[in-house]
Amino acid sequence: MNITFDAAIASIITAFIVGLITVVTTIVANGNSFRQQQAQWAREESKALREERLAEKSRDLEQKKDIINKLQEIYGNSIASLTTLLLYNDASKQSQYLKEYALNLEEVQKCLSLVAAVHYDKQSEEYAHFLRLYRGGFDSSQGYYKILELRDLMIELVSKDPRLHT
Repeated sequence: MNITFDAAIASIITAFIVGLITVVTTIVANGNSFRQQQAQWAREESKALREERLAEKSRDLEQKKDIINKLQEIYGNSIASLTTLLLYNDASKQSQYLKEYALNLEEVQKCLSLVAAVHYDKQSEEYAHFLRLYRGGFDSSQGYYKILELRDLMIELVSKDPRLHT
């Protein structure tokens, strides 16, 4: 009975050791799997953050391009309408051109209003000069020179607007 008892105890101890080794191996394998999964999650999160930053930069760049395009359109329309008004200034004294002059004058007023609204530095001396010219109207005695001065000022404003030169 002693031999049988010793064999039973040896079997129990062996089963316990094998079970213990199995549990330890499972814990180690699960821990390793967990670390690998955490590393994968961290890589995916990092990738998602990079993609989000790139998308945000792309949106910002697109928004800047839109602003630049809009500003170029506003300044370009102002310069073009002032140039057209220069062409009609002398002709406006003839009744057949009076209607075209009035329409062009209306277009100039719209364009210059937009320039006044979007100017980048409303505290500057050139902005104050622009407003004085704009508010002064276009009387016939000095209209040509005032329009010419306004057009030249528009060209200067375009060259100095930092939003167009970044």
